[in-house]
Amino acid sequence: MMPKKVAEQVKQGIEEHAVIDHKVFGKVYAYEVDGYGGLNFMDDANIPSLLSLPDMGFTDRDDPIYQNTRKMVMSNKGNPYYLEGRFFKGIGGPHVGILNAWPMSLLVAIRTSDDDAEITEYLDLVKKTTAGLGLLHESINVHSSRHAYTRPWFSWCNSEFGKTILDLAQRKPHLIFKEKYDSVPYEFKPGA
Repeated sequence: MMPKKVAEQVKQGIEEHAVIDHKVFGKVYAYEVDGYGGLNFMDDANIPSLLSLPDMGFTDRDDPIYQNTRKMVMSNKGNPYYLEGRFFKGIGGPHVGILNAWPMSLLVAIRTSDDDAEITEYLDLVKKTTAGLGLLHESINVHSSRHAYTRPWFSWCNSEFGKTILDLAQRKPHLIFKEKYDSVPYEFKPGA
C-alpha cells in the first residue's frame, strides 16, 4: 500500500475513533484509544504529542477540535501531566516525575499559538530557566526557584528552541526583533 494511502487511512481512523466528546472540553482528540472503548485523556511533552498536531501537519492550529484539545492538554483539569508551579509550568510526562515540566512543551505551545501574550509569556518562562548555562534542559521542577532541572544540556530541546525562533521570525517578527525589523517577516529557505 502506498504511504499516502496509509496516512489517509490513519487520519480517517483517528477522526472516527479518537475524536471524543470530553465532559469539560467538548470534542477533543484522545491520547490513546484501545479499540474496546477504553480512552486515555492526557498528553506528554515529547513530540509527537497532541499539542504538536499542527506542528506535524496533522491539522490546522485554528481547527476547533484541536483548539479544544489544546485547552485540555494545557490544563491540569484535562491532563494529569500538566504542571503549574510558582516558577514554571508546562507539560511533563511519566519519564521525570510529577514535579517536572518540559520546556519543550512550551516551545510547541508557542508554535501552535496565535496569541501574542501567550507566546511572550511562554518564551519568557523558557528563557528564564537556563540556570545561567544559556542552554535549555530536559525538564524543570515547577516549584524550584533555582530551576532544578534534569539534563543540563538537552539537544532536542535546544533544537526545538531554534525551530521556534525561526517560526516566530516568519509568523510574528514583532515579538522577537527590534523595532527596525519587527514588521518584516524573516524568509527561511532551506538549502539556499
